[in-house]
Parts: sequence; structure tokens; C-alpha cells
Amino acid sequence: LVAGVVAFYSLGAHTRGSESGAGLAFGLAGLWATVLVSGQVDFGSFFFSGALALIPWLVGRNARARSQRLAAAEREQEQRTRLALSDERARIAREFHDVVAHSVGVMVVQAEGARRVLERDPERAREALDSIEQTGRTALADMRRSLGVLRRADVDPALQPQPAID
Repeated sequence: LVAGVVAFYSLGAHTRGSESGAGLAFGLAGLWATVLVSGQVDFGSFFFSGALALIPWLVGRNARARSQRLAAAEREQEQRTRLALSDERARIAREFHDVVAHSVGVMVVQAEGARRVLERDPERAREALDSIEQTGRTALADMRRSLGVLRRADVDPALQPQPAID
């Protein structure tokens, strides 16, 4: 009996729909043929052998359906996570672009101004160079802060991959 229960459960849990149904039909036919050959032909014997096959098979089908639903939910969650990561990467890229483009643009304008007034008014040129330096430092600090969010806190910076020539 135990072997039959395990066999019908496995048939329901581990095979596709049409194969599972065909297996159940052949299994029931075999059980009922055994009942007929045994000579104990009555409703109870047919009912018991049918229940012996059908109940474990239905439990197996239910387990298969549940595991397929869980797998689909996991795939959906994984897809949502990938989408959220992609959105976050795009946001960070936009933020970097804004920081770099703005800062470099300001530095270029200030450098042009410093070059133009260098001979006439060295003090204004020095102020422009100081402003360029400050803008560059601010841009670097903003980029470090943004990158700091991406770094894992549980990894020692000394153990992280170091830059190479390439």
C-alpha cells in the first residue's frame, strides 16, 4: 500500500498534466484488474483501490501546482528587483551626469574668465582659479558621497579590488 501511495503521489507531483493523467488511468486500470483477478469483486474493493490511487495523486498535483506558483512568484519578485536596480542605476547615472556636467561647465567658464583677465587683473584671475579649485573639490565630494551609497558596508575597502592599469 505504501509503495502504491508513494507511486501515485510521485506521478501527480513530478509529471506534466497529460502524462500524469495517463499514468493515473493506467495505474487505476492495473489496480482494478488486480481486484478483478483476485475474485473479490465488490464496490468496496473498487472504491478502496480508486481512493488509494486518486487521493495521493490529487495531493501530488496540488503540491506541484503550489511549487509552480511559488516559483512563478519568485521569478516575478526577482524581475521586480532587477527592475528596481535598473531604475536606481539610471537615477545614479543621471545624478553623476548632473554633478559632473554642471561642475565641469562652471570650471570651464571660470577658466576662460581667468585666462582673459590674467594679464589685466591678476587678483581676479586668482579668485577665478580659487573658485575653480573649490568647484572641483565640491564635485569630487558629491561624487564620493554618491558612490559611498553604492559601497557595501560589510567589505573592508582594503580587500576590495584595486584599480589596475587597464
